[in-house]
Amino acid sequence: GLIKGMPFHEIILTSIALAVAAIPEGLLVAVTVTLAIGMQRMLKRKALVRHLVAAETLGSVSVICTDKTGTITEGKMSVVQIATNSEIINIRSLKKEDKLTNEIENILIASTLNNDAQLPDNSKKIIGNPTEIAILQAAANLGIDIKKTRKTFERLNEIPFSSDKKYMVTIHKIDGINKLIAKGAPEKIFSFCKQDDNLERFKEIADQMTQQGLRILAIAEKEINDTQTTENLHDLNCISLIGIKDPLRKEAKETLDKLKKAGIKVVFITGDHKNTAINIAKEAGLEIQEKNIMTGEELEKTSDDILKKEIKNIKIFARVEPKHKIRIIDAFKKIGEAVAMIGDGVNDAPALKAADVGVALGSGSDVAHEISDVVLLDNNLSSIDAAVKIGRTIFDNIRKIIVYLMADSFSEIILISTAILMGLPLPILAPQIFWINLVTDGLPDLALTMEPSEPEVMQEKPRSKEEPIINTEMKILIFLIGIITDLILLSLYIYLLKTHRDIQHIRTLIFTALAIDSLFYVFSVKSFRRSIFRINPFSNKWLIFAVLGGLITQLCAVYLPPLQKLFKTVPLTLNEWLIIIALGIFEIIAIEITKEWFIFKEKKSL
Repeated sequence: GLIKGMPFHEIILTSIALAVAAIPEGLLVAVTVTLAIGMQRMLKRKALVRHLVAAETLGSVSVICTDKTGTITEGKMSVVQIATNSEIINIRSLKKEDKLTNEIENILIASTLNNDAQLPDNSKKIIGNPTEIAILQAAANLGIDIKKTRKTFERLNEIPFSSDKKYMVTIHKIDGINKLIAKGAPEKIFSFCKQDDNLERFKEIADQMTQQGLRILAIAEKEINDTQTTENLHDLNCISLIGIKDPLRKEAKETLDKLKKAGIKVVFITGDHKNTAINIAKEAGLEIQEKNIMTGEELEKTSDDILKKEIKNIKIFARVEPKHKIRIIDAFKKIGEAVAMIGDGVNDAPALKAADVGVALGSGSDVAHEISDVVLLDNNLSSIDAAVKIGRTIFDNIRKIIVYLMADSFSEIILISTAILMGLPLPILAPQIFWINLVTDGLPDLALTMEPSEPEVMQEKPRSKEEPIINTEMKILIFLIGIITDLILLSLYIYLLKTHRDIQHIRTLIFTALAIDSLFYVFSVKSFRRSIFRINPFSNKWLIFAVLGGLITQLCAVYLPPLQKLFKTVPLTLNEWLIIIALGIFEIIAIEITKEWFIFKEKKSL
């Protein structure tokens, strides 16, 4: 400006105009509102988002690691089979009034004593671990008086259950004899038992039960002398296997199919036997082969480098411990996957923190809730499916807002800069730019936050974590919109300067053309996947109201005397309005031709 001999006050005014033009003031507000609306939509689908940014991060998830219990299954466990030394009993065929054999009664008493689930006073509802609740409920249904049994045979000592050990031990005095009772994962309990024909029979039954998809607990016991020690875990007698059924959720198969179509891999991480996990996975519609399964024991023997190479093929991790989950998540992250981890216990906290998105079950511990990004209030995997869809929609809408606002800012910068370089007066003033950016365009850009999900959003692969938010297509659209607008407006501006002497009238025309033009092409940024001629332009009622509101505010700026004085505007003629409308239509056509080229190119690459 100084080189060209511009007055200092005009240089300051021009600098302000360029600064206002360069910064899309509404972007920060629009992005925040988009995330907040996404959180609200997720909450309606029973997914409570605790951290704002997680609402968008969900959209990039490519791997979901989850336990099957409560998410894939209903989490309503019930005992269906009890294997004794002589037979396998379908527990559902027994009734409370049936006389139980001594063997069954002893098994039910042992499972009642070696059990941490509780029946509070003046309550019929059992509280505790779902597996133990199912066992205690079965005992109660068959006539075992839980409180009386526990009072008669008090617990003298114990080894509490832990996810690492996968068993628990209690010691009681029963009929004058000190008895140690162990309950837990069959392979753990079997390792403590006498290796005899009876044990071999129970091993065969365990295989049969797991093939049916049952969760199995083994019970063993032993007479001991010293009740103060729990080091007697050898030479036990296996007395029973308890088969527990947890039905598959009705919507599980459909949910997994939707996630598969969306390019998202679901990985089961469970403490159950691998046969149990395989059965549930197949029931849910997953295709499972031997190469798709890894046990916790195998994981221990696998190096990080080998795990990194093999993990792409793994769909089930069975008999794992909490410490294994972090290794699994890290392995997926090292190969570029965005991982969501679903957990519920205190032991899951490190894994929830390590994942890109930590997801806690609503029924989980307070620690899991505190450290997670998302809480599934209904414990249902379908809520994650809905949340991922909304997360992808959030990202889509942020991109639409960026293109809309940046194209407008780019148009203003080029228009003003070119006019300055050509030694022309400012075509638009700083207050007018501010009005367009915050008022005229402010309403449509906020309305874009309410754009509904596009049908294709869950039929595409997850985007890469390395993918920039502004991709090549967006850059070209921003450039195209800006250049077309500027070429036409600049040509019109130069022509009007030569034929008119009233700079105020010319600026009013350019000011209005920029404002109305952006109200036109906002419909073109409603979708980057489909042409404006193949979408419903009225699918977002807020956008319709916003465009009408933007038009009304612009009319006010041009025709209301107080605003005319503020923005230095004058009324426009009908012919001038026709020129402005023609410009908007021409720009939409150019944008749609560019979009069609990108759509064709995308389809050709597939």
